[in-house]
Amino acid sequence: MDLTNNREKRAVLVIDGDRSASEKLKNLFGERGYLAYSAGTTEEALKLAQEKRVVVAFLTLGQPGLDSGRLIRHLKRGESAENIPVIVILESYLEDLVASALKAGAVDYLIRPIDSEELIRRTGVHARLKEDNKAMAESLERYKEHFGGTEVGLFFTSRDGELLDCNETLVKMLGYELKDELLHRNVEETIYFNPLERSKFRTAIEDRGVVKDFRVTFRRKGGDPVSILISGHVERNDDGAVVGYRGENVIVQENDPPAPRKGLLSGLLPMLSGRFHSLFSASELLGDRYEKVNRLGLGSFGEVWKVRDIRKDPPEFFVAKIPLSKKLNAKFEKEAHILKSLAAHDGVPKVREIIDEKNKRVLIQELIPGKTLFEITERELEEKEAESVIIQLIDVVAHAHNLAIIHRDIKPGNVMVKPDGRIMLLDFGAAKELKERSISDTVTGSRPFMSPEQIMGRSQRRSDVWALGVVMFILYTGMFPFYNAVEKVLMDMILELPPPHPSKLNESIHPEIERIILQCLEKPPENRHADAGALKDEIINIFPDYGKTILPLF
Repeated sequence: MDLTNNREKRAVLVIDGDRSASEKLKNLFGERGYLAYSAGTTEEALKLAQEKRVVVAFLTLGQPGLDSGRLIRHLKRGESAENIPVIVILESYLEDLVASALKAGAVDYLIRPIDSEELIRRTGVHARLKEDNKAMAESLERYKEHFGGTEVGLFFTSRDGELLDCNETLVKMLGYELKDELLHRNVEETIYFNPLERSKFRTAIEDRGVVKDFRVTFRRKGGDPVSILISGHVERNDDGAVVGYRGENVIVQENDPPAPRKGLLSGLLPMLSGRFHSLFSASELLGDRYEKVNRLGLGSFGEVWKVRDIRKDPPEFFVAKIPLSKKLNAKFEKEAHILKSLAAHDGVPKVREIIDEKNKRVLIQELIPGKTLFEITERELEEKEAESVIIQLIDVVAHAHNLAIIHRDIKPGNVMVKPDGRIMLLDFGAAKELKERSISDTVTGSRPFMSPEQIMGRSQRRSDVWALGVVMFILYTGMFPFYNAVEKVLMDMILELPPPHPSKLNESIHPEIERIILQCLEKPPENRHADAGALKDEIINIFPDYGKTILPLF
């Protein structure tokens, strides 16, 4: 079917060192109404991806002159390539190669000989998904532009204090299950712990015109107090009369488009036309001191927030780790203890304090500026850049091992790269003090980085060495040594299959580095380096200048 009947032609990119094979695919796509481009080298492919509006790319693995890992990362994740879906093509099925390609970002694979109808069908599906995802992303960006800040509570009241609407963040902040439990009730009686505070706030804002960080206490559903910050300014009409109050970060203009959902935002604009209103954002305080700014993450054990110390001027920002339940308090206190034990090393975040909040022990620690190594590896690192990261990471882990502490969750997402290129190892929530024993009996960690014995619940220092080997493998090849989307299959691969040789994916890797990586990935723990210190010593003995220069990566 010719695609030009109803819409602009879709463009595809065929990447294959075999010009004859690429021309066959290119001609097939041309016959089916696509714009088809072909590339025989990595640089040629990257140039076309940047210049053409490609909707799907096809990459033949194993061709000389083609850096598969770099291409997949760039096409799938690169900003200039606008997240082009990559379908890899193989001459024969190799499970580990397919798994690594899919983990690197490929969306599908085909085995030669390729059925032309199947090829066109898959191309259409992935092209449509890309177009739909792009449209959704653009819609979300427009939504965020006009109605950002949803991580703070928003509430809308009438002149006499009736709560007209609020967002789900406020509902949860106050401990309610449903918004209807709050709506159309008087805020002084419902959400203010002390009803007089609302009057004090109205007096202050009308006297000053603008109020910043006005502290009030709200009442949770069970009656417990929660400290809140409100900032805002007075709105007046042309005659100077007060017509309402608006929160400092709530921006509403007459030419704003309507919000894409019913409730607070969709009904907002009509209510602003002449009717008295109060529209505010409420930021919760932790420990009566730390304002929640934005949530950085949510895991199985708790939330991670960027917080501001309101007692500091100029502002100082930190990270707050909040347990999901008070039953996890001991786990968070243990993490704080481990971080304090490791504080002598610059590659470990510093603990500021532990505070009590609603019977939970909240860990306040240093906020690290920068990007995670996972974000950094969206582009291919130069050899010297990879060395800089690797030797620093190994050094941090060696420091922990010297103190009989194993991390048990080493992965790029837990490595923060600062603007100057220095790295910090984050998230010691899974860390363990070995004390007299050399082995931990708990199964924990991230599956693609877990060693065979860690999967079996027998972590030790050599388990961290395995994870360091996986990180090295990724930085040198752009792919995982073991990966499968099905967890059981992945675990079987780690337990039973040998890792692929990095040189098959990166021909320029030094043989000694390849040997060291493969030793880190030996199945029997006793065949690996005894700890991260031994791993570092071997690398430095062979390559004295390895990672000696710390390089900025962004």
